Amino acid sequence: MSNSHVYNNYCKSSILYATNYHPLRIIINKLTTFAEINKVIKIAWKISPSFLRIFLSNGSEIFEEDLYLIRQGSKLYATLDGSDLGLNVLFLNYSINDQLCQNPNSITMIGKIKSNKIDVIIKQISTKYFSRDELANFVKILQQIKDENCSKVVHIYDTIMFQRQSEIALITEYCQGKSLNYMFNQNKRFTEQEIKVIIKQLADVIYYCHSRNIIIKSLKFENLVFSEKENLNSIKLTDLGLNTAYRIQNLTSINNFNYYSPELITQKEFTFSSDIWAFGIILYYLNFHSFPFDGRTKQNIQQNVFQVKYKINEEVNPLLKDLLQLIFVKDPDSRIKIQGIIDHPYFKQLNKYNLSFNSSINKLNMNFLRLNSRNSFRKKTNSQRYDSEENNSSMKRIQKQLSLQKQSEREQSILNPLQPKQYKCKIERKRCLSHLIVKQQARQSTIKEF
Repeated sequence: MSNSHVYNNYCKSSILYATNYHPLRIIINKLTTFAEINKVIKIAWKISPSFLRIFLSNGSEIFEEDLYLIRQGSKLYATLDGSDLGLNVLFLNYSINDQLCQNPNSITMIGKIKSNKIDVIIKQISTKYFSRDELANFVKILQQIKDENCSKVVHIYDTIMFQRQSEIALITEYCQGKSLNYMFNQNKRFTEQEIKVIIKQLADVIYYCHSRNIIIKSLKFENLVFSEKENLNSIKLTDLGLNTAYRIQNLTSINNFNYYSPELITQKEFTFSSDIWAFGIILYYLNFHSFPFDGRTKQNIQQNVFQVKYKINEEVNPLLKDLLQLIFVKDPDSRIKIQGIIDHPYFKQLNKYNLSFNSSINKLNMNFLRLNSRNSFRKKTNSQRYDSEENNSSMKRIQKQLSLQKQSEREQSILNPLQPKQYKCKIERKRCLSHLIVKQQARQSTIKEF
């Protein structure tokens, strides 16, 4: 193998960003050094870096001996004076349009990607409540979800770590639809079939995460958004629990108590079973429009949770009742797993067709059709019978005409070459005619056999 071929195999293209300078494409191979990158920067940006430092989007600093390990197409961020990576790098690729909300641990903004003007959500989150291992694990999870691009988890465009400020910026897709929380605030009511469509997608999201050893930790209505307007099949999870470290540290001062399982309240630790409990809370609320363990105070809620005390109507779907009983189990080890939920008979009659928010109108139309189905069936049957008889008679006439036409063409093809002027006498003409007829019949039998 030639040296040039080996060299080309290790060439990787990356984009280098720095504050106040346009993006710079650089080619990196096993022999690339910082001195060579400095020369490229001097030519392209008309500046000589005093102390070049390069960072990955996860905040990790890249040293010269690690350059060849950079992945193809990676985004690299540079500081030219030896400083740490700052928050101003956000404005290199994204423009901030408006602030959506703010809490003690995060700020959520709406912005655009400068290169293609696509709307994005920019969430700036404090990481001071995370240990180094927890933060590294979370960044690993984000990278995995970004690479796999799961259709039921909001698409992740980029993650940028700011170690000096103990913050992380998460850039995700902007969903056009509304959240479930917004719809409930607008007094939206879903039919049983619509609830099954929504909750089945949520079960699929949980299965996707749990099968990859990922605990979601943030299942609630605010984090479930429809990516498309008027399409119930477009539900997406928008949060993977980056705020949960703060919530655990401040468990007594939060408003999400209704979603927490008994073991989470006592042990202050998220598990796979706590995701299942939160799933049950959402399922219950969708059907009964209230939280199962709600109370006037946190102490009342906690007491109801520990006693697994909730109300359910007797006339409710028995399959739904059975599923809730399997979910709301105090012992997390005895609680149903996500595979058991997906296989539960409650979902067996789920309609797989796309449902819109106007499905109530479709339901009325279906009831109307069902009431008139007998008369419609009779009319359709009679019409089909009449059309069938008419079509049969028409086909017979057409076949007869084609048969006569073919016979005429066959006779004409035989007689055409047998004009009197071509033969010396009638006897010769008769002999040739009989020979041609035999030859034509043999040809037809050959065609039939074929």
